[in-house]
Amino acid sequence: MENNKKYILYFDLLNIFACFAVVALHVNGAVHTFAKTRNWVSCMFIEALFYFAVPVFFMLTGATLMNYRKRYDTGAFFKKRIFKTFVPFMIWSIIGICWSIFYTKGMKISDINTPAKFISAVINCKGMGIYWFFPALFSVYLTIPLFSLVDEDKRIEKKGIFTYLILVYIVLNVLLPFVCRLTGIQWNSALNAVSCGGYVVWFLIGYLLANTDINKKFSILIYILGLIGFFMYFYLTVQNSFKTGRFDKTYAGYMNIPAIFMGTAVFVLFKYGKWNLIEKHEKAVRFVRNLSSASFGVYLIHYYLKDFSIRHFGIDPRSTLYRIVGTFIIYGLSVIIVRVIQKIPVIRKMVP
Repeated sequence: MENNKKYILYFDLLNIFACFAVVALHVNGAVHTFAKTRNWVSCMFIEALFYFAVPVFFMLTGATLMNYRKRYDTGAFFKKRIFKTFVPFMIWSIIGICWSIFYTKGMKISDINTPAKFISAVINCKGMGIYWFFPALFSVYLTIPLFSLVDEDKRIEKKGIFTYLILVYIVLNVLLPFVCRLTGIQWNSALNAVSCGGYVVWFLIGYLLANTDINKKFSILIYILGLIGFFMYFYLTVQNSFKTGRFDKTYAGYMNIPAIFMGTAVFVLFKYGKWNLIEKHEKAVRFVRNLSSASFGVYLIHYYLKDFSIRHFGIDPRSTLYRIVGTFIIYGLSVIIVRVIQKIPVIRKMVP
């Protein structure tokens, strides 16, 4: 059974922190409207500070699901994924479409008045754009049975298969294309590595970091690279944006060098963090576990609260107070709502 897994505290802490970061990123949505102002610079600071969120979620997927064969077979694996993610995705996609049609007016009935249009709206997350994470996650799920067949002793050694795949991906899909963009060279995407394309590489990195002992010197190097990644995304983006008069995306992207540096650094930081004060108290551990169990639901509902608060209370989304205090309020309210829903029979399947 999945519940028999050895409990790892930092997984839940990472899950909570990454969930909060997602809320912060979305409340900070004003960053996507560029302006040569200090306020926009503060938006960009928050954007860079919490940009690790999505990579960390994919890394946790790799760290927690790669060894599923020790607990159940592949059929059970997919059954669990269907009920834990696919069913909620379908339910909340429909809710998102209704929200967009009847509340935000971002869609019209004519956008879903045929089966083809409706299916298109669902799989392209037209009702609620933040649900793009689901199709990307489903794609990663489909690769897990294949990678899980690799013997554990061949996965993470210095010349292991996962290490090889990660290095090939970073060189061919990240580093060289990045250098080419900066130097004006046209990169031939046919050279990209396809064996771990998309977000699969984050899945492999998560498993590798979770199951590898990293010495102090290498950890420090990872932290330094994380700070470099933050500097690249924040400072260089601000600098380039002020020059060009638009939000420069040279250093953006969850598969770009800054995100890889930052995501890896945050994961390692939590893995080797000192969590003794929490571990020694059963109530603290229980609180962390309960809060972590609400993260998926928080992701599903927080954007509706954000939308509602801005429209109903006439809040200026560029306000610094809203972008900081509002993040804590929306996250807190989302947790409360999710925990209530999780106690209601049948309905709780919406936020498993």
